[in-house]
Amino acid sequence: MRRVLGLSVLALVAACVEQAADSAESADRGSAGDSGIDGAFGGQPVSLAIAFRRYQVISVEDGISAGFNLDGLITADEGSGCGGSDATASDGTPGIDNGVGQLWADFYEVLGEPLQSLFEESVSRGGKIPVLAFPADRPSRFSTARLNGAQVDFDGLLAGYQTFDVEQPGWQIDLVRTDNELVFGPASVEVQVEGFNVSIPIPIEQFQGALRRGPDGIWRGIVAGSFGVAAIPEVFGETTSLSRGEALVDALRRASDLPASIGTCDRISFAATVEAVEGFVVAPGEP
Repeated sequence: MRRVLGLSVLALVAACVEQAADSAESADRGSAGDSGIDGAFGGQPVSLAIAFRRYQVISVEDGISAGFNLDGLITADEGSGCGGSDATASDGTPGIDNGVGQLWADFYEVLGEPLQSLFEESVSRGGKIPVLAFPADRPSRFSTARLNGAQVDFDGLLAGYQTFDVEQPGWQIDLVRTDNELVFGPASVEVQVEGFNVSIPIPIEQFQGALRRGPDGIWRGIVAGSFGVAAIPEVFGETTSLSRGEALVDALRRASDLPASIGTCDRISFAATVEAVEGFVVAPGEP
């Protein structure tokens, strides 16, 4: 009897070791970019993703700004081109497009940090946040994920390694990813942030970014793009007195720095620092 019991215990231990090894192997496969199955979503396929949790507009100070050259041009002289001169990167690279950053000091005095407030509100109230999904067997997508009961870390920011529900497939986007670097875009997408019982969809052109994974597992970097100034009143509607008073729209029009195809200066560029965490989304299907 004692021998039978001893053999049973050994068999149980061996089974546990084998199960742990299988779990580790699955985790390794997941980190390499494969999709898995999440029973919490009825056995639907789940894709690896990163979810954005912090966003801050980059100001242009003394003509210096981080960002990208969105239009491929270098507008060096005040008054030439659209809305004045381009900025220069800290490493001396010219042609950085960040029209919103030219105005951000004034915006901040009036608005505070509204975009980050919306992000935090989305987390606390179960709104939506932007995500990049990269399934192994399909093109990468930029979409929005619903935060149903999302967990936060000790800073009150969105915690990583959660599974989010993507309601629509989103927009296909070129994406190159290694273990510690991520580059995506440019693409035309729609950024939708939901908070304070308000959903704000903003069509973005030339959306692109470059992020690096830190030792703490958090992805940090820069995103940039442009949006049409004419769409601002429609986008914000009755959500802010600034749109009704035209102060915000007038300022954006004056700082418009990118032309449309017909040559009219009707778009404004932006650049922002972002922070994102790794997680999972229910794999969005093809549109």
